Amino acid sequence: LEILDSGGNLVRGYSSADEPEPPLEGQNVPAYWPRPPQALSAEAGMHRFVWDMHYPRPAVLRFGYPISAIPHNTPVTPLGPAVFPGRYTVRLTAGGESMEQTLIVKMDPRVTTSDAELARQFGLSMKLYGMLQKDFDALQQVQVFRADSANSARDQQAAVIEATLRTLNGRIGSLYRIVEGADVGPTSQLVEGAGEVERQLRETLAQWEAFKSR
Repeated sequence: LEILDSGGNLVRGYSSADEPEPPLEGQNVPAYWPRPPQALSAEAGMHRFVWDMHYPRPAVLRFGYPISAIPHNTPVTPLGPAVFPGRYTVRLTAGGESMEQTLIVKMDPRVTTSDAELARQFGLSMKLYGMLQKDFDALQQVQVFRADSANSARDQQAAVIEATLRTLNGRIGSLYRIVEGADVGPTSQLVEGAGEVERQLRETLAQWEAFKSR
């Protein structure tokens, strides 16, 4: 099952072969809070599957459950960016055949934010979302290097880069949560903060690339 945007780009994909996600560990919440895993069935017949109109989860280092709990339906947060209102395509592939259906995502009529401001919010959310992924990918590379490194001096240098990437992941994640926290355009302070962490991430990734080339 795939959800595509109006440009044909993949927004999210699901498969009947997906492994169920394990529950979060170390979470002091009642057992009836978490949303149960949703399995995409490959059996014949009618099935209901719910897409929550979000991209996949961002690459943050810490997930949790929100305090605004819904019994038996509390999702792990942060969620991925909420999709922008518009036309989407649902593509179902089974038995070697594909079927498509158009889906229209509409804004909640109670929200009075203009399309332009919603577009600014979505744009900044996706920017931070991409920054989190770059940070996370680099962090995994650093961890692999440190696990295989036999040079203590090099390991110490890599440890500094790892610590910086971890700090940046938290800062970018905090900004992302704020931007996604309400259906409003981002403030100038948020835009400025995003620009600052983007600069720091760019510099840290450049340091990591230089470190690898030595």
